[in-house]
Amino acid sequence: MSAARDERPNPRERSRGRVLLAEDDEDFRDLLTDVLMAEGYRVTAVASGVELFYMLTVHPRDSYDVVLSDVRMRGFSGLEVLVATPPHERPPFVLFSGFADAATSSAALGAGVSAFLSKPFELSELAPLLDVAVAESRRGRQLGR
Repeated sequence: MSAARDERPNPRERSRGRVLLAEDDEDFRDLLTDVLMAEGYRVTAVASGVELFYMLTVHPRDSYDVVLSDVRMRGFSGLEVLVATPPHERPPFVLFSGFADAATSSAALGAGVSAFLSKPFELSELAPLLDVAVAESRRGRQLGR
């Protein structure tokens, strides 16, 4: 298991939210991390579904505001991690895939995904989706969910 890459902005800067990013393609993971950090998010990046599941099980639910995950990865898929994590124990999920079909997106929506993106997508699409998921996460914590 590779070490998670935990990127934190200057503590004096206000964060837009804490993102747990799971993507097995190193170049795309680094690109997403850089883009999200430039947008003001705190990012913890992992390279597999196994690492994603581990991070969600060892850290309290409120460690992350949102999970941004590829569907197809080594070990567990992002969708399998979503389904395996009880809703009250996970932050909102935003899934993306370059191999999505109607069945995959339907399964993701049925499992409670906040948003589903098909690759290729515009990087400018991420921040608005993540902002909605972060707001959903923070509302849930205020309500004790």
